[in-house]
Amino acid sequence: MEELIGSLSTLQAAMSSPVSARAPLQILVVLSPGNRLDHQNECEQLGVPAEWSVIYDPDFVEDELHRRAYDLVLWRISRERQKLPELQRLLHWTHPLPPLVVIAPCENRGSSATEELLELVGHSLRDFCFDDEPEILIRAIRRILAEQTERRAMDRFRQLLESAPDAIIEVDADGTIVLLNGITEQLFGYSQEELLGQSVERLVPDELRERHARHRAKYAANPVTRPMGSGLDLYGRRKDGTRFPVEISLSPVKSAEGSRVSVIIRDVSERKKAEEQIREMQDRYTAQLAGANRKLEARNVEVERANRLKSEFLASMSHELRTPLHTITGFAQLLAEEVAGELNAKQKRFVDHIHRDSLHLLDLINGILDISKIEAGKLELHPENFNGIDALGEVISSIAPLAAAKAISLEQQASTVFTIHADRLRFKQILYNLLSNAVKFTPHGGKVSIVCSTTGAWVEVSVTDTGVGIPKEEQAAIFDKFYQVGSTTRGVPEGTGLGLAITKRLVELHGGRLWLASEPGAGSCFSFTLPF
Repeated sequence: MEELIGSLSTLQAAMSSPVSARAPLQILVVLSPGNRLDHQNECEQLGVPAEWSVIYDPDFVEDELHRRAYDLVLWRISRERQKLPELQRLLHWTHPLPPLVVIAPCENRGSSATEELLELVGHSLRDFCFDDEPEILIRAIRRILAEQTERRAMDRFRQLLESAPDAIIEVDADGTIVLLNGITEQLFGYSQEELLGQSVERLVPDELRERHARHRAKYAANPVTRPMGSGLDLYGRRKDGTRFPVEISLSPVKSAEGSRVSVIIRDVSERKKAEEQIREMQDRYTAQLAGANRKLEARNVEVERANRLKSEFLASMSHELRTPLHTITGFAQLLAEEVAGELNAKQKRFVDHIHRDSLHLLDLINGILDISKIEAGKLELHPENFNGIDALGEVISSIAPLAAAKAISLEQQASTVFTIHADRLRFKQILYNLLSNAVKFTPHGGKVSIVCSTTGAWVEVSVTDTGVGIPKEEQAAIFDKFYQVGSTTRGVPEGTGLGLAITKRLVELHGGRLWLASEPGAGSCFSFTLPF
């Protein structure tokens, strides 16, 4: 709608300004045989391009006007009076006649023939001059050009008005309709004759006319191009009394008749209907979403309750299982030490299997107990200040036999003695989990290194191995519970899949973070931070 307002304003401005470029003026010159017309220079002096056509037989003027559209006809009357009937017939032509200028010989000035000609032309309101009066001819051409410009602008304005998709009306300062297009008739059901000269309030529902009049008065005090009644629901009224939603834009117009206002009215019934349908769909969707959210919340509560019960069950079962397992492990160790008597080779092998598998089962139960406590929020930390180098040495001593069995070298790099504020037991558990994994996934003869450094308020510990490495697509999942990235160097999976999950949770419970850098075949580097 804004573009349409701009086009109307531009066209109205063009109607009141001179046209710098125009098509050549089509001029028909009617002469008698042997006559000539020397006023072509006058048109050239006006700076007006013109195309001249000359006919020497007045009997063919009507045929020529039928054949081609002319902007001006110059008819030079000879001394012979017998040519007047052709001119008289043309002046009373029933078809639209272009502007006509009659030129008479100057020597006929004052003659009865000239008087008769003047009477004939004057009666028909046409221009007349003698051939020695070029200024009259120029003045007539100027007027014709002005009329032509105005006519073309009005034609263009009317075309634009009628081609507009919206109803367009123009009202004067009193709100009287002075102009309207065909869409206005279709939209409101009135004919042009029924609306011209009527108050614009005729198109407003009865109950809204008072409000409309106030808005119109307010706009008259500050006339600028803008939407009318911004934020209000506007309605139009048809001839049959029905009302419909509209959108209205106003634009001030300056004219010779005084201040006027162009009003563009758009029927927004379909848009309002679509908006209402969208609103209803949104309401239904919101209600469905709210219902789904309530169900989801209830389900989440149930899941959380089930997880809590599961964790409590696992924790309870882990406590119950650990007691007999400790007994099994202890007696298996006593048997292996042959305290109760010497064992043969087969018995030793059996006892070794019992001891090893009971330790593995005990490790699994301890892991489940830890992860259950963490998930239930019942794992308690007992932070203290302790020497990180001493704690690291204790863990390396525990891992050394596992590394020696695979000829893996353990290297420790610590820039200085540092103190850690953490749970000492859990710190050693974190290190043990990372170092045991490194040894497990490093082939025979490889290397595992531990690097410790301090950064600001944090201690950073990195465990690097020359093992099999971890693909990028699996690196995020290795910290999930029970997830095992692949086989160990012996070709079979080992462990419970809980070690890294517990390690990550323990680091985060201390306020630190754990991350991984790894490439398949190039080893892995696990790093974590704890408070310094």
